[in-house]
Amino acid sequence: MTLAELMTVMVIFGLISTVVAAVIGPMLRAPNQEQAKVDTIQAVAKALYLMQRDVRQTTKGGVYYCTNVVPTTCTAPAVGATPAPAQTLVITSPRIGPSGALNISSSGAALQQGYNVYWLQQNPNNANETDLVYSFVANPAGWQDQGLYISQHVVDPTIGSSTNPQIVVESVTAMNVGLNVSTNDVELSLTATSNDEPDTNESSFVADTTYRN
Repeated sequence: MTLAELMTVMVIFGLISTVVAAVIGPMLRAPNQEQAKVDTIQAVAKALYLMQRDVRQTTKGGVYYCTNVVPTTCTAPAVGATPAPAQTLVITSPRIGPSGALNISSSGAALQQGYNVYWLQQNPNNANETDLVYSFVANPAGWQDQGLYISQHVVDPTIGSSTNPQIVVESVTAMNVGLNVSTNDVELSLTATSNDEPDTNESSFVADTTYRN
């Protein structure tokens, strides 16, 4: 084989290798990319379902969003405003815990029994991961729908002393909440990120959920 023929073969081989690499690379990455998408969708869908269930059982004045740096600051969502970022979400509950009986008056009004508290917390085993965790707080000292009371008596003690909260889902990176009184809706959005090396995926779900009148 002459040098010219050898060079021709090498060039052709190089072209074929480039094409094969361009085709095979995405095919090899596809399973990880699909798994990353599935992970984020499953995470957000599960969390959003649980939070929507709680919202449907509460009232217009029963939703608060807070910072979770103790001492916290809790605020009712501004009517009509763009959903605000929340580190903690508090939803009043007519149930004692997530599976307790629904407490309703003879007139159909919800009799609030406590607070569902959801907050974003760093995963203890992975400093780069934030989890959505949950705890139920029974009425600690009588019923009040006030931001300061909820901050001091509900959120601060829960987050400050909770060493083993229930993990709802892992890898939730953002939570937003708003209020639309014209449609009796609480506007929730959650964002989750999954990292299936070397692929990263982010998914966000937004839902308008009707609360009790």
